[in-house]
Amino acid sequence: MMNIFKERSHLFKRLFSAVLPVLLAPSMAQADGSAIGPREGMAGTTKDASAMTFATAANFPNGTMRGFNLEYAKDGSNSYIEQDYADLQAMKVNLIRTRIVLTRCSGCESFNSVDLDLAHAEYVLQEGQARGFKVVVVLGIPPAPGETGIKAFWTDSTLQSNIAAAWQQIASKLRSYPALAGYDLINEPVPPGSNKGLQQQAWTGFASMLVTSLRKVDSDHVIIFESAPWASADAFRGMQPLPFKNIAYSFHFYYPDKLTAQGLPYNSIPLGMEYPSTALDKTALSNALQPVRDFEKRTGAPIYVGEFGTVRWAPNGSAARYIQDVVDLLDAEHWSWTLWSYRGYHAYDTEIPENVTRDLKAIQNRDARNSNTRSIQILDRAFINNQALK
Repeated sequence: MMNIFKERSHLFKRLFSAVLPVLLAPSMAQADGSAIGPREGMAGTTKDASAMTFATAANFPNGTMRGFNLEYAKDGSNSYIEQDYADLQAMKVNLIRTRIVLTRCSGCESFNSVDLDLAHAEYVLQEGQARGFKVVVVLGIPPAPGETGIKAFWTDSTLQSNIAAAWQQIASKLRSYPALAGYDLINEPVPPGSNKGLQQQAWTGFASMLVTSLRKVDSDHVIIFESAPWASADAFRGMQPLPFKNIAYSFHFYYPDKLTAQGLPYNSIPLGMEYPSTALDKTALSNALQPVRDFEKRTGAPIYVGEFGTVRWAPNGSAARYIQDVVDLLDAEHWSWTLWSYRGYHAYDTEIPENVTRDLKAIQNRDARNSNTRSIQILDRAFINNQALK
């Protein structure tokens, strides 16, 4: 998310278009050539996933890949139960974005193990294989304890090499899963400095190193490159594509913060902004997307909207109206998207009505949910246009 969402510890009905058979590559198999079967004991209806195929960057601009972000559990555990995944399948969600987090102790010259996060990612991929959704895996890198300002890895070649090694480990473990959609290099990269052009240049160089390293392990799956800083739409101004094939370009859309982040306990944005208003309407949202349209027109590169959303308590039904207009705008561009988020932090949980207290405790979330909120109805209408995966 944008700067005020820096690396939250809190932790998508159908994806690809009717031309899916043309655009998808051959089905994946394990290293020994055997097919990967669905996990035994899976609750709910499952699909025959043995013929599931992996995605290419060409799938992302088809506009029928839609779903949610899963939030991250701090201990790497699965914070979702079988019914959650069954409900995703019932909604015909076909894209999920989930996170692996690289943590580091204060002063340490390497990152901690990602084994727990990898195990969780494998679990999500198994659910995706059985239930017909693809999975984007994104790398999150929160600040080390005591670290303020710019994260140290931007200026530390040892830590950068450590990140590249982590991606090789991740790809080696996950590349054979048919449900894997691709690798999102770093969540909301923020290189040092205040000049956006120089920030993007620094990120492009580092990202190119990560792509080169990752491709030594996996030459097939999509790699997703977020704009810098903060994966913003505005950062697409003047941005150049990477010199690699099979890359999708991504941004996050929480424009404007004073609407989408109002009243959160970790910022000072006051409550009160409504949508639409004389200061903010669908035309203003569309204008904010123009740098991405221009980049797509100039380069022909595929676009993926990795995150968007707003706090559910934006006044007088604003959240549902905002989600409706953003979904309309993204679908008009045929950009695939994943909403933030699915049954996670209650502020952005579209199943919790806007009038439920902002002081809701995590343990109360399930009791507060309603599968017929206006926001869920909007998402249901969008997901119905998803293309069922084979």
